[in-house]
Amino acid sequence: GTEQHILHPLPSLDFKVLKDGVEVEPGDCGELHLSGSTVFAGYVDEFGSINGPFVDVQGKRYFPTQDRLKRLEEGGYACLGRADSLVKVGGAYRDLATFEAQVGQLPGV
Repeated sequence: GTEQHILHPLPSLDFKVLKDGVEVEPGDCGELHLSGSTVFAGYVDEFGSINGPFVDVQGKRYFPTQDRLKRLEEGGYACLGRADSLVKVGGAYRDLATFEAQVGQLPGV
């Protein structure tokens, strides 16, 4: 079948799909990592230091998005979904697995 959700990177972003810290080959899958002027600098902790889940690739900081992509043979990428069960609702991350567990405890569900 034909791949769905074909993606192409925006020119303002450095876009890598990595698996075990290495860029994937066509036909392989990995996690989307972003770097560029529109990527936030990190989280400010209680001490005022900026940190985050960044990955260093050849001296450049990349943000791992937890989005899984497949690099297509003909170019572009196909979205495979999330590597975790988090979704953003109203600006806050929510864990769908926790929600599913709570709903599963309701009578009649």
